[in-house]
Amino acid sequence: GFYCPEGTGLNWQPCPPGTYGPVLGLSSLPGCQACDGGRFCPSANATEAGGQCWEGFFCSRGSTRPNPEAGTE
Repeated sequence: GFYCPEGTGLNWQPCPPGTYGPVLGLSSLPGCQACDGGRFCPSANATEAGGQCWEGFFCSRGSTRPNPEAGTE
C-alpha cells in the first residue's frame, strides 16, 4: 500500500485513494494500481482492491466510493 521513491531512503508514500499497492517494494506512484472496475478503494495505502460497488451503481477503474455519482469518477 506504500511506495518509496528511488533514492529517498525511507520516505514512504501511501498509494492514494482509488488505488492499491499489491506488492512489496514499489518505487514510484505508477506502481500503485487503479482500483479494479466494479470495485472501490476508499482509503490511502490499500494493499488490495476494496469492496464491491453497491447494487444499481457502476464503479469505473479508480473509484473511491461504492456509489459514485455520474460524471465524478
